[in-house]
Amino acid sequence: MNNFSGTSYSTANPQQYLSARAIARRQRQHIAVSERDFPPNTSYIQSINNLGAKVLYKTHWFNGVLVETNSTTLSQILALPFVNCFT
Repeated sequence: MNNFSGTSYSTANPQQYLSARAIARRQRQHIAVSERDFPPNTSYIQSINNLGAKVLYKTHWFNGVLVETNSTTLSQILALPFVNCFT
């Protein structure tokens, strides 16, 4: 997943999605908060759930999710416009 549109998160309010420790570390190291720090888009996750897949894990770093599903549902997920699969 790589599209940041439709999110309720903002770089102006990183406390919504980053821990106080992460924010402090970024300030110490002069690392700006960017859209790449946003959690995966909840509407995208819901679309994947609606297909019948089970979301096991969400990752900010890769802006993605790990899912458990069957091969038919996997094909449907891979066809979604917001999905990029790296193997």
